[in-house]
Amino acid sequence: VTVAMIAGSIFVHISIEATKSGIAQLVGWGADAVLPKVMSCIFQASSILVLRWLADIVFTKLCDLENWQKESEYQAAMISKKFCFGFVNSYFPIYFVGFMANHIRPFGVDVSCHEGRCLDYMTMMIAIIYIQNVLTRYFLIYVWPSIKDWWDNRDGSSVQPQAETNDEPMEEGEDEANETKTVLREKDLDEFEGADDQYTEKFFHLGYVMLFGAAFPLLTFLSLLNNLMDLRSLASTVMTLYKRPTYKCAKDIGSWMTILDIFVIMSIVSQCCFLAFTSNGLYYYFPDMNNVQKTFYAVVIEHILLLLKVMVDSSYAELPAAVTEEFERRDKERDELVAEYDKFNPEEDVIFYTDDDGHVELGAKHSGGKDKK
Repeated sequence: VTVAMIAGSIFVHISIEATKSGIAQLVGWGADAVLPKVMSCIFQASSILVLRWLADIVFTKLCDLENWQKESEYQAAMISKKFCFGFVNSYFPIYFVGFMANHIRPFGVDVSCHEGRCLDYMTMMIAIIYIQNVLTRYFLIYVWPSIKDWWDNRDGSSVQPQAETNDEPMEEGEDEANETKTVLREKDLDEFEGADDQYTEKFFHLGYVMLFGAAFPLLTFLSLLNNLMDLRSLASTVMTLYKRPTYKCAKDIGSWMTILDIFVIMSIVSQCCFLAFTSNGLYYYFPDMNNVQKTFYAVVIEHILLLLKVMVDSSYAELPAAVTEEFERRDKERDELVAEYDKFNPEEDVIFYTDDDGHVELGAKHSGGKDKK
């Protein structure tokens, strides 16, 4: 099912590009016309959001049917499905424009860029997709719950707590009525669905910066601005527009750590491919190189960066000796305590106890350590 949805997402995104080029050729616009590019980027961004919404519904039903035994297994399966689909759905349109548009003809339509230079179109698509994703997320998380809360309480049934600056005490019956209305209002609030969706959004937004930051450097600033705005807004929304979340504890971020490592590897590959096939930045340092030499230099840079990643991972793979010794000391103390208190004999250590047949017997403490007769 996941593979079929990924294939469907690729088909939709390629169809949008082919339709854009076909209409532009039919109307008589050139390959450098701005309007069809802008419209195509908007349709691509909208299709990403719609397909992601459909995928969330399908993957939720699919994971429920798989009947996982543990919550952690269920979450790992859900995250893996969302990541595989979301990676292709979110980034394939940009990869297609940056690396494939000049080399293939989908459905027999020429989708190549003007003079083979797709950097401007790629930058435009990155900006529009990222900004539309962020604005849609803000609307769904912050604006839409406020609209629903206002609509549900448009008759004036919503009562806010009495302000501390109000010196006039409320009557006892009125105070109780207001408290009852407030409790009933909070009871009808939506359930907070957890942090998994927040992780998904944050990781995919981070992916745009890591994968395509070289094509659109301003994206780093936009991401920083988005995170600063989102820093307290989400906390305020959770506290006022949702029921109190149920506490859940986890030792780490789980499968997201593996996904972050995949993002790092893919970012190195994507940035080097951008240098080799889309950008002309290497010509600034090596003006006399040809296309083969440019690709060679990009591959060398890629291997150097991957080697540095492996070296950094290896340097932090092992725990420091002091930390290892502290863990061993605590394990030894725990084993000694367990061994000490594990020697429990009910006939000697309690006043009375229940034997295997269910009869109440007196222990040694009742008789002062003397044998019972």
